[in-house]
Amino acid sequence: MGKILIIIKREYMQRVRTRGFLIGTILTPALLLAFSLLPVLLASRESGPRKIAVLDQTGDSGLFSSIRDKLKGDKMGGSIALTRVGVPPDEDLNLLKTKQDIDGLMDRLASDHQTEGYNGYLALRPGILEKTPPQYLSENPSDFITKAALTEAIHASLVKQRLVQAKVVGVNYDDLMAPVDLETKKIGAEGVTEEKGQTFGLAFVMLFFI
Repeated sequence: MGKILIIIKREYMQRVRTRGFLIGTILTPALLLAFSLLPVLLASRESGPRKIAVLDQTGDSGLFSSIRDKLKGDKMGGSIALTRVGVPPDEDLNLLKTKQDIDGLMDRLASDHQTEGYNGYLALRPGILEKTPPQYLSENPSDFITKAALTEAIHASLVKQRLVQAKVVGVNYDDLMAPVDLETKKIGAEGVTEEKGQTFGLAFVMLFFI
């Protein structure tokens, strides 16, 4: 048994000293972790609010107002500034192929609004309360923080508008759509402690090494 352990130890030490082992076990996971965190760091360092023009074809500013209010009350969406531009429902937004096309449309429809300096454009097209999905056009589609905040705000606002349209009475729609804050704590032999993501972080790192 002792000889087997000596052989195993020798084989292990020989593999540990190889360049391939170091690259595969340490460098590769480190690079993957860096690439996964880089977009978050870049997004968090952006200065000023992200300006988004909302091309609204719904004919009702209520949906826009609801989305704007949801973003203001959200931690991620608080730095997003929306500007509404009313667009006739018969305007085919699919014909807008470039940023210049969109700026030209805004110049034609809303001369009182600026047409430059926007980070993205959100299209609320006719039939959005049924099946027509909204569309987000951005120069930086990898900014998933903005995308996640918009998606959550749009979803909550659409559900609220659908309830209003269905004439659901006797309820406070904002209370009905209030998010749930799941309080997470760690329990162990020493008792209950606050869980601040350290367990997930450790598991995430260990996953790369497996």
